[in-house]
Amino acid sequence: MPCLLPLPPLSSGVLKTFPLFAAYGIVSISLTLINKSLALAYPHPWTTVLVQNSGALVCTATLLVCRVQALRPVRRSHILPGFVNAIWMVMVIWSSLRALHYVPVPIYVVACNARPACTAILEFLVLGKTVPIDRVAALTIIVVGYVIATMSDFAWEGDGVGYAFLYTFLVGGLSVYEHAIMCKLKKEQTPIGLNLYRLVLSLPFLAVMISVSDEASIAALPLLEGGGLLLIPSSVLCLAIGVLMFQLQLRASATSMQVFNTVAKFLTTMVSLVTHPADISLSAWTGYFLCIMGFLLYTFGVPRLRPRNKELLEFDRVFESKGQDGR
Repeated sequence: MPCLLPLPPLSSGVLKTFPLFAAYGIVSISLTLINKSLALAYPHPWTTVLVQNSGALVCTATLLVCRVQALRPVRRSHILPGFVNAIWMVMVIWSSLRALHYVPVPIYVVACNARPACTAILEFLVLGKTVPIDRVAALTIIVVGYVIATMSDFAWEGDGVGYAFLYTFLVGGLSVYEHAIMCKLKKEQTPIGLNLYRLVLSLPFLAVMISVSDEASIAALPLLEGGGLLLIPSSVLCLAIGVLMFQLQLRASATSMQVFNTVAKFLTTMVSLVTHPADISLSAWTGYFLCIMGFLLYTFGVPRLRPRNKELLEFDRVFESKGQDGR
């Protein structure tokens, strides 16, 4: 006989991190949609990242001066891994802006959701980490959905496919790098301090990239026009999402982060249908939902039947025996 059991109450940890998750979701959705508008109206990605990081740096300095956030002592051992992390993050943002310039937001979300597959492949090749057999099916579903979604729509320019692939690869590689090296820095520096490393150490690299590209002479002209003005709110959002990400990584499990990222990306897709409508084919939507299904299977694993509680098994045995002898 089935037995109704009360649902477990929400833990205090979940309740404490929920405001952070909610804030991260709002910031993530807003930043993706603003970057989509920026990529279309202001197609100068290096300058965009430079202005965003500079604005976020000013906001960070203000928080530190006002003692709203704390900064631990900077160590020499932090510089090299922080510099590599800064360059890698710049390349991730640059490739995302280029992808958003060409592809619709739902296809961009597919590239985001394909990160576990890329990360697993890179961890196997670089770190020798094997993938559990029950997750192979989930990764296969992600890859199939990714290929279907990115190859089925030809209404947008073909360069977008290359940038979407590059973005997926860079995000997966960044996950492997941060897991292998940056974890130790989280114990030696505050979240805003780690974000400060990224911002400061990214500026020299961005200055070099702007000087060797054609953006140095043409990017400043439309800076104060409609598209360029979007850089102001995007700079604030860049700071917010960086700090919130580090805060959540310290307080929430990796599974919680993956699930919430999936929810945030799905909501981003729904909002983008209103703010940035695009003609998406049925096959592309099929690939989109395959990616989400594979991502959730990868996160939770294949459902298994749990052994029943001993007391419940004894109750069932007694109940069945009473039913058989008529009492």
